Amino acid sequence: MSERYLDVYKHFSLPLKRVTLVLESAPEASPCACQLTNSREALDLLLGSTLLVRSGQLRSFLQYACEMELAGKASELSELLIGEEALGKAPRYSTGEDASVRRLALNLRERLNELYRMELATAKLKIELPKESYTPR
Repeated sequence: MSERYLDVYKHFSLPLKRVTLVLESAPEASPCACQLTNSREALDLLLGSTLLVRSGQLRSFLQYACEMELAGKASELSELLIGEEALGKAPRYSTGEDASVRRLALNLRERLNELYRMELATAKLKIELPKESYTPR
C-alpha cells in the first residue's frame, strides 16, 4: 500500500497549526492502462458477439479501427487504409469506384446499435463508430 500525506493548515486565533494526516490507499493504476484494458475488454465482447462472429469483414474493420485508436494512430485512419490493411484490398485501389468500406462502415454502425440494444445492453463501455468518421470512440 502506498501512503500519501495531506497537510492541513488550520488557523486558530493567532498561532498557525499544522496537522498532517496519513492516507493509506491501494496502489493506483494508471488511468491510461485502465482505459486501455476496458477498451480491449469492450472490443473483445463485440468481436465475440453473435451478430459479429459470423462476419469476418465487419470484425476485421472494427478490430483494425480499434487497434489503430488504441495505438494512438487514429489520425491515420482512412477509407483507403482500412480497405488495404483490414479488408485486403489491392494497394491504391480506387475508393471512388469501390464503396465497400463506406458500406461496411454503415453496416457496422447498424450492428453496433443493434448489439447495444439487445445482446450487450448492460455493457459498461460502448464502442461507437460516429457518422462520417472511421475512428471509433
